[in-house]
Amino acid sequence: YDAAPSSFDYRSVTCPNDDCSGAVIAGDGIILKRATNGSFGMTVNEDYQGIRRLHGLDNNVVIADKESASYFRSTDGGQTWNENTLPEAGTQGSVMEFTDGTTGYVFDNQRALFKTTDGGALWASTGYVSESSPGAMHWRNADLGWYYQSGSEPTIFKTTDGGQTWIDLNVTEIARRMMFMESFSDDHLFGVGIVDEIWESTDGGATWVRSFFPGQSGTRPSTSNNHHRRGDEIFVPSDAAEIFYSAVAFTNWEGQIPSDRGAITTVAFFNDDIGVAAGRTSFLITTEA
Repeated sequence: YDAAPSSFDYRSVTCPNDDCSGAVIAGDGIILKRATNGSFGMTVNEDYQGIRRLHGLDNNVVIADKESASYFRSTDGGQTWNENTLPEAGTQGSVMEFTDGTTGYVFDNQRALFKTTDGGALWASTGYVSESSPGAMHWRNADLGWYYQSGSEPTIFKTTDGGQTWIDLNVTEIARRMMFMESFSDDHLFGVGIVDEIWESTDGGATWVRSFFPGQSGTRPSTSNNHHRRGDEIFVPSDAAEIFYSAVAFTNWEGQIPSDRGAITTVAFFNDDIGVAAGRTSFLITTEA
């Protein structure tokens, strides 16, 4: 594997324009940008603390999603960054989720839902406010989406009009904490719940059935909430070195990397063969298989 600068934790990686020769990695107060010769240029900035996910969008736009009122946005593939803020200086209450290269959604800490249509340059309120704490959010397209609402009676909300209105699906069996969701049709959804739960719905989120990740060498999905999807394939980083891999829609899970490396927090692929993983003990792993 390729060694990265030591003494830093790595939280997220993305490949702008699906090209990992220019991979961008967010770490513990740092952002790394891969050069054409394979080396990494590093920018250290205390304001980079708290970056939890990188989003590679269209036209070299990269969003560095933070747990604060501000976030960072690059328009040159991660070479330079500008700090932006959400409207009304609201702190993010959820991870940003993008439906494509331009449209995205985020809840603020007052549970208000905001939307962007220009790749995160500007955000506007949708007018919707969640009744309780919003958690994992997933969008199948710019109109159809779901979010998990935590609390004493967790449930799933669904929208079909781009977040203007939401329906409480009154779910009776669901994870006590949903880390992320994915969909494979308008009706077929999966969610990953803490600690090692897989939740499946075949009716658009109204009812869910629980199963579990296989205990690969005692590992479990990382609570960093990062994962990578490539078609129907899913890659989920673990908390102890392995990457959980499903070739077909959350079925037949297997561990991809032997347990002799530090915890993996994020994975990104830019074609059928080559990808990058990063973790908390200052390392990068590239694969060609």
